[in-house]
Amino acid sequence: SSIQEFGFKIPCLVRSQGEVIDGHLRLKAAKKLGIAEIPVILCDEWTDAQVKAGYVYNFAKYTEWPAAAFASPQAPIRLCFTGVDEAQAKAFAAIDGKPVQGREVRIKRNPTQAEIGECNILYVGDDPWLDVAAAREAGCRSAWMNRRASPWPAGVMPADLTVTDCSELAGLLGT
Repeated sequence: SSIQEFGFKIPCLVRSQGEVIDGHLRLKAAKKLGIAEIPVILCDEWTDAQVKAGYVYNFAKYTEWPAAAFASPQAPIRLCFTGVDEAQAKAFAAIDGKPVQGREVRIKRNPTQAEIGECNILYVGDDPWLDVAAAREAGCRSAWMNRRASPWPAGVMPADLTVTDCSELAGLLGT
């Protein structure tokens, strides 16, 4: 009912060939409600890294942040990221200093274990080998969720734990 009353506030990210990058649920809701037009941002020229950075930036913009998440009303939103390649790091660097709800976004690549607690958002890349290396750099243990029984590459130090699903990981962690 809020969509019918207020409309869409967050546009969907789409490519001109019809690929929906972000906004699948908003599109589904619009179809269900019989809404023929919704706001979109065409992102044909965006790289995958820019799409991911934009998604994280929008996440920060549309999150209702509790006051306790920050040391002061002027404190920045700290976006930390790890396990990413140079293209993704460059895309995140482009949002450093941008405004979000009266605060600035400040980025930190490869935070240490001690610094992770200072992050408001922690983005972990989607490359398992970079993820494991970044976890080690931060002084953390790593777990690889290997749903497809993929082989770990020769010559690369494996994760501390390998599991096939969340319930197996929860069992190992005792939760």
